[in-house]
This record gives sequence, C-alpha cells and structure tokens, in this order.
Amino acid sequence: MALIADILLLLAAATAALYCRILAQRLKRLGATDQGLGGAISTLSVQVDELQASLKEIRTQTDQRAFQISETTNRAEVAARQLELLLASLHRTETTEPSDPDRDPRVLKLSPKDLLPQIPASGSKSRLILRSNAKRLHAGTGVS
Repeated sequence: MALIADILLLLAAATAALYCRILAQRLKRLGATDQGLGGAISTLSVQVDELQASLKEIRTQTDQRAFQISETTNRAEVAARQLELLLASLHRTETTEPSDPDRDPRVLKLSPKDLLPQIPASGSKSRLILRSNAKRLHAGTGVS
C-alpha cells in the first residue's frame, strides 16, 4: 500500500511541475513586448503619444483661426461703419459745389478709431491681441 501511495504522490508532483511549466511559458508570452499584452500596451502607448501631438497641433491651428476670424470680424465692422458713413454723406450731398473743400459738409472726416486694424506679423502676440479684441467686442456689445 505504501508503494502505491508513493507512486501516486510522485505522479501528482510530476503533474504539478508540468502545470507550473506551462503557466510560466504562458506568462512569458503574455508579457512579451513584441507579442501579447506587452505588445498591445506598447502599441497603445505610441498611439496615445501621436494623438496628443495631433491635439496640440489642432489647438495651435484653432487658436490661429480664432485670431484670424476675430481680426476679420473687426475689419468688417470697421468697414461697415465706414460704409454707413459714406452712405449717410451721400444722402446729404448738395447739388452745388462749395468753393472751399475743407469746409465741404460732404467730405467725410474719419477718426483714428475708424481705421482698419493692422494684423501683426508675428504670431506670438496673437493671444494677447485676441483677448484684447474679445474684451473690446464684449464691452461694445454689452455681452458679458
């Protein structure tokens, strides 16, 4: 009886050793960097880095576009004011021409604030200018 128990114990130990060896191989494959879970994690890490770079570039482009739209809107508002002034002066024209052009009521006098704004050449000041234009627009329209 003791001999049968020893043989069964030896078979159980051999089976456990084989099971542990198979588990060790599977864990190695799972953690491998070129295949398995390690490979999937490294691939996802690279994709996350690429997405972050893309988002950063998109943010930069969006800021530039917002600045361009703001400047275009400001220029359009100034041009609209100038057109309104020109139309108003057209309605006030007289049929006779005055002798002194400086005293001519039909000549339109523009203030410095009516001039078209200049777009700065460098992009580094764009956020500061964008914020100041936004504040000026909000103050002018009553939007808070």
